[in-house]
Amino acid sequence: MKLLSEKCFDTFRFNVYELADQIKHMVFLIDLEGKILYANMTSAILTGYNQEEFQQKKLEEILCNKLEENLFQQLWNSRAIFEKQKNFDNEILCNNHLRIPVELSFHSVDFFKLPLIMVIASDAREKRTIQSVHQMIENYKTEILEMNTENEVYALVVDRIKEIIGEGIVFTAISDESISTFELNAYSKILPQVNSLASILGKRPKEISVNYQDIPSRMISIYQSGKLTPIKKGLFDITACQIPQSKCSMAESLLNVNFTYSVGFYHEGNLYGWLSILRFEPLDGFSAYIEDMVKHATFVIDAIRKKKALNESERSLASLINHLPGFAYRCLNNKQWTMIYLSDAFTDVTGYAPQSLINNKDLAFVDLIDEDYREKIWQSWQDCLIRKKKFKGEYPLKTKKGETRWVREQGSGVYTDDGDLKFIEGFITDITDQKHIIESKEQFINLVSHELKTPMTAMHGGIKMILRSHADQCCEEALHILKIVNNNIQRLSTFANDVLDFQKISSDHFNFNFQLENLENIVDEALETMKLLCTNPEVQLIKQIDKNLPSVLVDKDKMLHVLTNLISNGIKNTEKGYVKVEAMQNATQDQVHIKIVDTGTGIKKEDLGKLFTKYFQIKNYKNNYQHGTGLGLVIAKEIMHQHGGELRAESYWGEGTTMHMILPLKKTPSLHTA
Repeated sequence: MKLLSEKCFDTFRFNVYELADQIKHMVFLIDLEGKILYANMTSAILTGYNQEEFQQKKLEEILCNKLEENLFQQLWNSRAIFEKQKNFDNEILCNNHLRIPVELSFHSVDFFKLPLIMVIASDAREKRTIQSVHQMIENYKTEILEMNTENEVYALVVDRIKEIIGEGIVFTAISDESISTFELNAYSKILPQVNSLASILGKRPKEISVNYQDIPSRMISIYQSGKLTPIKKGLFDITACQIPQSKCSMAESLLNVNFTYSVGFYHEGNLYGWLSILRFEPLDGFSAYIEDMVKHATFVIDAIRKKKALNESERSLASLINHLPGFAYRCLNNKQWTMIYLSDAFTDVTGYAPQSLINNKDLAFVDLIDEDYREKIWQSWQDCLIRKKKFKGEYPLKTKKGETRWVREQGSGVYTDDGDLKFIEGFITDITDQKHIIESKEQFINLVSHELKTPMTAMHGGIKMILRSHADQCCEEALHILKIVNNNIQRLSTFANDVLDFQKISSDHFNFNFQLENLENIVDEALETMKLLCTNPEVQLIKQIDKNLPSVLVDKDKMLHVLTNLISNGIKNTEKGYVKVEAMQNATQDQVHIKIVDTGTGIKKEDLGKLFTKYFQIKNYKNNYQHGTGLGLVIAKEIMHQHGGELRAESYWGEGTTMHMILPLKKTPSLHTA
């Protein structure tokens, strides 16, 4: 029986050992004192110990970290504790003094009434490497955001790849628009052969410059893919065919390069550069990490370039703004005009430091505006914001020294995607010197005009009295001369009145008295006045007004001025046909549309665009005669603008002219400061 028992024991032990030798992890069979009774083949291979050496040691002797005292006895006595103590991190000290990180697990074995413990030591090197790379990638994501230049980004990527792959060559292609310059980064075994590599290639890799246009399309598609891709032609493709393939093959042979990979720093259509890796062994398991690093690096490079472009743009803009005769601003839409930005030139105009007005720190911008203009500017701005139009205005500011400076403001609202107003921004120019020149000019023109009007009125009255009371006493030649003088006095009087009106409307002294008026009555009055001037029997004056046309909010005298001017122009340019005044509501019922249509010669295309230009005179193309001051239409257009309406012309040569007057209904007109 004893022999049978020993035979069974030996057979069972042999089967256990054979099974253990097939396990890829290290397996140890120990007693409760920790003495190694058996170690499998994997243990011998990885540690360098043979079976005899193992059997002379306790498990603790080959572990770097000591185990709990009497641990094996405790594990055997209490299965509950045993189940909870499955894994222990430790390191095994090899015969060559190297250390292998392991995870230990313990299993009880009742070996023919003999209490034993089977210890399985799993090689944790790969797991720890993966954990290390994971941690490195997490740290890298934080580090990469702190980089300020592209070179720093590329250097960090290469350093982290070095930590991952350990050895090999990394070519980093740093691009500047279309040209790329290679940098060579060699690790470990490669380093001594860099000089040999340079001699084979004929130049150091960092001296190779490659134009993107020379890169094969296959490589471009690889760079754009965002994937770390194997390259069959290796170094020849990396250098974009700048170096003969024979030399590239020699270099690869020298370096024992068997595997080549490449990936591009590519984002939103922009290829910022690329990197290529030359290796002895494949990059098993590391490609995804490298791709992840390149992706994050690309985002940072893109942000650095955009920031650089923005900074350059802001620098150029700031330089431009600071050299202009005025200051830029950004403010909130409130009656204080709370400033959130003022350019440095604000000090040159007002004497105040920009910081003193930001968020109304010491005073508000409205405090600088002349009190007589504050409400007017506010109302004009609100009207522009409602219609989402640009604001233009002129007004006086009080400087820190108490002086008055005239400024011209141009600005507009800035809106969100939903159409809500965010803030107002624009530019304010110092026009004080210009204003003084204009005022001097206006004073001179007003003086001359008034001085002309007084003697002209006297002369006109005297000539009219002679023509009315003493015409029968004058010879035919004298009467002819008197009529010529009378016509020229009337023309000069019209000119003086137009100049005075233009000066008033240009200097914002053109006063308006808005009332609800019946538009048909105004048209009738204008036509009645113009009948006296329409002496040509072949020209008819026609009225065509829609019934039930609503009243309009206008200054009657100013509206008569516009209508008589437009009807008069029609009469002067029409030899046969009619001048017709039409009025109707538009389809949306919010405007009145008035047309003054004539069947005259029309206006040539090259002259139509100049029609509302100061001092431009409409030419009678048949006799080449110019009449008027060239100010009538300018004044008429400004009057329509002050009514919140518009005036425009439509004309074709040989087919007559149509003047369009558009007036808003049920809306208070805007008095603009411009």
